[in-house]
Amino acid sequence: MYSICVFYYLFFLYCLPTLEAGKCGDDEFFFCGPECDNECSTLHEMNRTNCPILNIVCNEKCYCEDGYARDDEGQCIPIEECPSSYYRQVRSPKSHIHREPLLCPPNEEYAMCKRSCPPDTCISLVARFKCDSREQCIPGCACKSGFLRQNADGPCTPIRECPQLASSPDFL
Repeated sequence: MYSICVFYYLFFLYCLPTLEAGKCGDDEFFFCGPECDNECSTLHEMNRTNCPILNIVCNEKCYCEDGYARDDEGQCIPIEECPSSYYRQVRSPKSHIHREPLLCPPNEEYAMCKRSCPPDTCISLVARFKCDSREQCIPGCACKSGFLRQNADGPCTPIRECPQLASSPDFL
């Protein structure tokens, strides 16, 4: 019987029987590596090259080839074919993981650093807010330039539709 030998994290030589390597499916390879593999559902949170799980020994298993990720059925598919309903994970320095929707609602765009003060509402056009400059920003969807919400939970609408500007000569 033949073996495949690899250096594991440059510490020791590890040999795998070639019989094991033949158990992998299409677009997979057998390897002794990290716990994480490329999976559509967690690709931007953790993957084969960005695995938060520290192993003392390597894992003998089939991994998806580069450019592929596992779908819900466990098959390796091209990453661009992963369902768009999955979320990307965004990590900002010294912060928790935040989920970034792939698509923001109409008239909104994704911002890596979104602050809650002042709010992106129409009232911010006429009111003054005492905002804490030390407030930590979070990633998320925010109104595009020229749009505001009429209330905190409402959709982003053109500024000219804000009731606070109803009598403004600039928006008549």
